[in-house]
Amino acid sequence: WLPARSRTEQRPMSGRLRRSSRRKKEVRRWGEVPEEDRPKRKRKNGAKNAKKPKKSSEVIDLTLPVQQDVQGEKVGELVIPFAKGFRRPSSEAVKAAIGSFGPGKHDWDQRRHFVETKSGSEPHFQQIPDCVCIDDWLAQYNEEGQTFKEYIQSVTRRSGQFKVSANAKKKTICLLPIGEFGKTAGQGKKFLEFLQQYTEKFFGGTPVRLLERIRLEQGKSPEELYWVNGLKTNSRRFRLKIRYDKGSRKRQIQIDSILCTLSGIRQSKEFQRLEPDAFCLVGITLEDLYDTNPDLFVAGMAAGGSKVAVFSFYRYDPFIRFSSEFWYKTYPTKDYKDSKMSRDDILLARSCKLIVHEICHLYGIDHCKFYACCMNGSGHLEEDFRQPYYLCPVDLRKLGRRIDFDIKKRYAGMVPICKSNPALREYGEWISSRLTSLYSD
Repeated sequence: WLPARSRTEQRPMSGRLRRSSRRKKEVRRWGEVPEEDRPKRKRKNGAKNAKKPKKSSEVIDLTLPVQQDVQGEKVGELVIPFAKGFRRPSSEAVKAAIGSFGPGKHDWDQRRHFVETKSGSEPHFQQIPDCVCIDDWLAQYNEEGQTFKEYIQSVTRRSGQFKVSANAKKKTICLLPIGEFGKTAGQGKKFLEFLQQYTEKFFGGTPVRLLERIRLEQGKSPEELYWVNGLKTNSRRFRLKIRYDKGSRKRQIQIDSILCTLSGIRQSKEFQRLEPDAFCLVGITLEDLYDTNPDLFVAGMAAGGSKVAVFSFYRYDPFIRFSSEFWYKTYPTKDYKDSKMSRDDILLARSCKLIVHEICHLYGIDHCKFYACCMNGSGHLEEDFRQPYYLCPVDLRKLGRRIDFDIKKRYAGMVPICKSNPALREYGEWISSRLTSLYSD
């Protein structure tokens, strides 16, 4: 049912948070430590069959020398290098990625939105951070990046009109809840409505429709699970492929079975009649997902050609720790470091970042390598949680060209909704600071 995947679809959920049992990439021991600072081992000259020296009882320290930064501060003993071939972009490369502007007044007014500004002494947009773990995205992949010019070439013709594959005439983002959300109906409704409002503001006022929830029914055995269509497009039940662990009584849904069902709904005549302006259909769920048997989990997957996607927020719960070996093992914890924020606030903020990242992929925006940005790739959950919520100037210009929104109004519209959630309040303050820097004159 899916067409050949484009470059942005080669990796599940566009490469985001796919975990498998593959052997971990070996760290280059010395990283970027200068050769003269490395401890040297003395070798005895002579033929291969020369008598070996006796073992010494002296303990040799083979740990890495502590690196010093420019100011002379310690920055750690272990260097995690970027993947082979990747280099952090220079300031000239970043400016080239943003693209050029014309000499007219309108172009100059637009340019002001993509220049770097500062909040006090710190710039609003930070450079790509160093890797701190061998599972970090840039420690595993040589990210190619995507400039503004490359994006325009991928979604438009030479005439400047959007390609048919961009589906530019249709605007509405359709969110389809799958399964239960929250312990009560009111709690689930509040969660979904906030997600809808945040997505609408993030994409500059693009209409976002929340569709009727899909029910999941268990069959005669725990290993049977059925999709009960709540939409008016089809009254049939669909059996989903799952894996089930009898000991923990936990299940995971195979993600392709959901994508196939979503694609069938998206392409049906009845859905096109009910939602004639639908740009994409995005399934959201609190069920755990996987792709292939070696996977621990996948947080989601997008099929850009069919404009359908599904994402799971199950692993984003701050009060649950997950095993790094077995998908079904979880460990409840209540000692979250920031007690000022509730579980629902943190879960909702993390879910907002995931869903806008993946919808940007449906708009044709690739992973970012020019700034720390919500479009950075993530190799594991901890890396995803520490990434920012904002779009960098490169990706903001891409999205603004694709959707055609007013950037000032977009920023202003996001401030109230961000400040209403304690976990997003810092992002709201960042937006306010950015607005002040841009329009202080």
